[in-house]
Amino acid sequence: MEETELKNETQPKKEVFTALRQAFHSEPDYSIFEEKLETIKSFMQVSNENIVIFDYYKGEYAFYIAQDFLTFGYSYDYILKKGIAFSKEIIPAEEAAFVEQIKKITFQYIHTLPVERRDKFAGYINHHYIHKTGRKLNVEIRLTPFLFSPEGLMWMSIARMSLSTKAQDVCCYIELKDTGEKLEYSFEKNCLSPMKKINLTETEKKVLILNSRGFTEQEIADKMFISTNTIKTHKRHIFEKTNTKNFSEAFVYADTHRLF
Repeated sequence: MEETELKNETQPKKEVFTALRQAFHSEPDYSIFEEKLETIKSFMQVSNENIVIFDYYKGEYAFYIAQDFLTFGYSYDYILKKGIAFSKEIIPAEEAAFVEQIKKITFQYIHTLPVERRDKFAGYINHHYIHKTGRKLNVEIRLTPFLFSPEGLMWMSIARMSLSTKAQDVCCYIELKDTGEKLEYSFEKNCLSPMKKINLTETEKKVLILNSRGFTEQEIADKMFISTNTIKTHKRHIFEKTNTKNFSEAFVYADTHRLF
């Protein structure tokens, strides 16, 4: 697949969300959202993620609930009061342009898809938020459509935020769930390109799985009848392929990206 070039915004003062709202033929039926919200609230009982639902018609949060360790040192009341301005407030200045561009890309790309495929879209964004103490936290945001208008416009999206397992600071890729196709975004080139497919060897998978079960390097080596130096080599290859720093991160990455 060739690179997909994205159009640069020529009207920086015109918010993406304002343009989207103008495309709606009428106000959406909010009773549908209220029904769906009950499912989200049930999910939150067993989740360790922040859940944010963004309303593109109103240009505001429709729902926001945060775990204690992902409030970034601020009170829940303060976050709710600030609304969407809160996320802008805690994004590092050097990453603000990237995050703003990602919003535009998400909006632009999903509406290039046929209406029947738009719910197959998923966006994965890695960047930092600044904790109230001044410490930077690397987070991953998984963005998926939540509700569509009758004409097929993305009315609401749901973002699931968790601490990131990725080694790189800022990145973004898009996945189409029906085909498994993944596209990585280049901020410098302003384009989406097919991601290089990652494959783990059967030995690397076994090393990763055994480590996740609590076995030490020596115990894994004994079970696989190889030396600890060979285990260390496999370990290095796993980290290089998944761009992670330790076995815990590598296992989460492999599981999330269905590498097993």
